[in-house]
Amino acid sequence: MLRESEQKEVSDIESRRVSFPGREGALIVGYLDEGAESVWNGRFIILTPKYGETKKNNLRLSYFLVANGFKVLRFDHTRHVGESEGEMSLFSLPSAVYDIVDAVNYVENHFEPEEIILVSNSLSARCGYRAVAREARISRLVSVVGVVNLRKTIQNIYQKDIIGTYCEGQRWGVIDILGFDIDSANFINRLVEENMHDLEGTLEDARRIGKPVLHLHASKDIWVDLVEVEQVVSLAGGELVFVDGAYHEIGENPEASRTTMEQVTRFCLQGLAAESQTLRIPCKRRLLKQNQKERNRLRQIYVVKETEGEFWDGYLGKFGTIEQANVYIEYFEKVQTLLGTVREGDVMLDAGCGNGFFGLCLLHSVRSAIESKSDFARCFAYFGIDLTPGGIEMAYTRQSRSRHASLRQSFDAYSGITLAYQRMDFDKLTDGAAASAREGGRFPFAAGSVAKICSSLVISYLKDPVTLLREFYRMLAPGGVAVVSSMKPDCDMTVLYHEFITLDEGSQGNADSAQELLGAAGRIKLKEQSGIYGFFSEAELTELALAAGFKQYDHFRSLGGQANIIRLFK
Repeated sequence: MLRESEQKEVSDIESRRVSFPGREGALIVGYLDEGAESVWNGRFIILTPKYGETKKNNLRLSYFLVANGFKVLRFDHTRHVGESEGEMSLFSLPSAVYDIVDAVNYVENHFEPEEIILVSNSLSARCGYRAVAREARISRLVSVVGVVNLRKTIQNIYQKDIIGTYCEGQRWGVIDILGFDIDSANFINRLVEENMHDLEGTLEDARRIGKPVLHLHASKDIWVDLVEVEQVVSLAGGELVFVDGAYHEIGENPEASRTTMEQVTRFCLQGLAAESQTLRIPCKRRLLKQNQKERNRLRQIYVVKETEGEFWDGYLGKFGTIEQANVYIEYFEKVQTLLGTVREGDVMLDAGCGNGFFGLCLLHSVRSAIESKSDFARCFAYFGIDLTPGGIEMAYTRQSRSRHASLRQSFDAYSGITLAYQRMDFDKLTDGAAASAREGGRFPFAAGSVAKICSSLVISYLKDPVTLLREFYRMLAPGGVAVVSSMKPDCDMTVLYHEFITLDEGSQGNADSAQELLGAAGRIKLKEQSGIYGFFSEAELTELALAAGFKQYDHFRSLGGQANIIRLFK
């Protein structure tokens, strides 16, 4: 595999928004990505969106394919997120198959390609197997971490057999499927009617394909059974390739993502003279410009159904039990270690304290120091500040119990420890000397008065993260330290919940909490795609820190490898 710096960069790539009718009456909207007509190799690739994602998420792969001679159509499914028509609640996999066939019709009518290739991802790969089995005009199929047994994958995720229970007669109205409210009768009935709900249906489609198939399976995929994938690929006569070091969300691993794009491109080039040539890459500046354009468009059409406060109150209300998981315990231990030992008189700010788990870890450290008779600061102040009243209330309740319960007498000896809490909207912070704490424009701390600042997974959800970091710089005392974290771009949020939902498989409460938390994670990811939130890379965190005035920093990775941490020094 070549490094990007060794590959030829292609800048002559254009995208234009297109639309065409779907057979079920809804308009399908997509983007046509193409290079110069003279370099088109005659093959056209259709990229289907993942469940719960839009055509924008296929932009990078599309531009990579275009740079190597293909024309590409990426579109939004109908009755789905994105720009195509229809309510998400009425989404179904059979409808998604119709969308693929309608995309084939559009491509054939407007371009007369020599071949049409279908590239699908995750849940949409199940639709890909069905479409290729029944549509002769599709010449080959790529399945990236394809789901081959939807019933089992959903059972793996939620630790309960939702589809099987429905088939046995239990009925629901609207249910949450990976973060989106879906009409259960429409979704499951159509799955079962079309035999798309389990492995047998996929095996039946695989037998009928008779065309080249490439199935990429992530080596760390916790949602898709490798044995079942092997059965499907064997029946299809396809090629199974493992993507080393990747979870189900391949994009969270840059090396795996780059390898995947190259493998997909090589497969699509098979039989052409260009097959043996060095692969080219799209111009980064052109790619970033188009990404920003589409993100801005998604932000404009995103429908806000609740305030940020309401969303995070509901999220935090279900978040407490997940803190049992080792990834969260290890993460906050890492944060505490990076902040360093608490010294006498330290003022500590927990900016975005949520349920107060960091403060709870801090108090547990005090308890351990008391019990082991080791040295620990007897006088310091902890301030928890957050947007949500529910989070503040829970932080206060949990931390107060930890302080005053079983070690009341011991803590009395540490009467200099102060715990305080305040509600604050970080989006209302303002720069400049005119900003005041009373008006919410600044934190209620004097310049140079805070020794340590923890800001866990907050910066991604703010409209102006630099203003927050400038406030940190203002408040920090000389020699002070701030630890700031963000989910990384293309993170696989389902990894964070896997350990949690399997802690106690017999617990219905755990299963219900997992379903609700996974639902919230899906909405967070959609907001990130739409530009409302921003998950930051190490380089982006560095840029934000430098813009805020920090000059010294270092980087770390934690939270199951899904979060970037930057430690800032003053």
